[in-house]
Amino acid sequence: MFKPAPVVILEGTAASAAGDSAGGSQRSGRSSLENEPFLTIEDVKPSAATNEWLMVGTQLLPKVSWGWLPFCFTFLGFGPALKLLLFITLFSVYSAAIMWRLYQHSDHRGKTSLADIGEAALGRRLGRNLVTTLVRAIDFMLPSVMHVGGTRFLQCWLFYSTGVCLPWISLLFGAVVLGLVQIQRLGSHPALTRVAQPVLTAVAVAATLVKLLLMHAAEREVARAAAAGGAPAAPPAVPSPDADLPYFSDAVVAVIQLISANYMGQHFFMEEMSGMSSAYNFQHSTAWAQVCTLLANLAVAVATLRVTSLSRVRGFISFAFQPDLLSRFINFVMWALMTVKYVTTLHNSSKSLLPRLPHLLITWFDDPDGVDGPFGGEFKLRPRQLWFLCSSVIVAISFLVSGTFPHTFMYLSGLLTSLCYIPLAYTLPCLFSLRLLGSKITALEYTLSTWVIPVSIALSLLGCWASLYHMAMKWSAADHNGSWGCNLLRPQ
Repeated sequence: MFKPAPVVILEGTAASAAGDSAGGSQRSGRSSLENEPFLTIEDVKPSAATNEWLMVGTQLLPKVSWGWLPFCFTFLGFGPALKLLLFITLFSVYSAAIMWRLYQHSDHRGKTSLADIGEAALGRRLGRNLVTTLVRAIDFMLPSVMHVGGTRFLQCWLFYSTGVCLPWISLLFGAVVLGLVQIQRLGSHPALTRVAQPVLTAVAVAATLVKLLLMHAAEREVARAAAAGGAPAAPPAVPSPDADLPYFSDAVVAVIQLISANYMGQHFFMEEMSGMSSAYNFQHSTAWAQVCTLLANLAVAVATLRVTSLSRVRGFISFAFQPDLLSRFINFVMWALMTVKYVTTLHNSSKSLLPRLPHLLITWFDDPDGVDGPFGGEFKLRPRQLWFLCSSVIVAISFLVSGTFPHTFMYLSGLLTSLCYIPLAYTLPCLFSLRLLGSKITALEYTLSTWVIPVSIALSLLGCWASLYHMAMKWSAADHNGSWGCNLLRPQ
């Protein structure tokens, strides 16, 4: 009968009521999330900074030098080699810390490189040019090292028991890599360095450890069967006077390979720091990458020393395995790893050669008048044709090196380490820190840097001598038919 009076709500009261209801719903939402008994994706998802330094550290992990650690521990002995490995690992960590201090000293404008630090320390002519020359030497030497190693892995995987000669295998490998690098932007794709290389390295190390454990178990089974049958134990093998005994150069090469096993690419550390949102997190990347590298190196070395048949291994560990299925799988994974690394290094080398090759071609072939030139006019190349020409030149040079110096994978790597890696990782950062940081470094850092400079220079010179000496010996050796011979594979 009587209509109820209309409800009048003031504007401020409505707003406060809406705010209370919204706030209540938010509070209830928070309480429900806090009382959630299960973990969600957000709870376990790493932060952006953590994801960044984990990703950068993953790029520092892939290495090939772990395969030479058995040679190092065999010729140096377990105790001295272990002490040297730990000592070199500490100095690699110190090198990364010095790089961080130098980066802090820079102006942080744009992308900072080690060449910029060198120019600030020693001037453009001496500092920048020295760093640039060493980095370019890496760009042009590394494809040859990858070519020699990839050819050997391909031979051990696919052509172990066939009569295919090594130069033909080298030519096949070069053609495969040259074809892959023509795919646009494949060599610069981040998945190759962030996913493919770490996964292949982990698989190769794990498979090698399994192979070594199986070989050790087989040797123990043979010894147990001989002891149960009452057969006398075989006397230890006595090396003949003509055996290949270790020399001082072998010990030098072993020390150089220990250094190579701890090299993480210090020549591009500054670029990595500049590309990170928080450069301080780069120290976490180098720390966990160095720990993982040390554990993998020690595992392979210890597992190899437990196998008596590999007590005199020389060269990469997988080259000494018999051609069974697991051994071929290891060599296949290593060949795939070398192919991926070769594609990335060839991409960078071609980019370095690309601005310089047109000037040489124009100087040699261009004839603006169209009279004397071999092409009868102006010399023109399309970008893809020029890219193919640059990459073909580098692959051709690598093929010549592979045929001239077969079975020198370890010594070519040692030459690259001695000539470029040691100065860029130890000598130059310590020298730049003494010039730029001055009173900002502690007395211990000053002493270490002053001591590292002459020792690293001496190691670099000795490593170059030992690597060149062994390369010359391999070049003139009669076994495997020497340089440009058929070089059929024989078990070591």
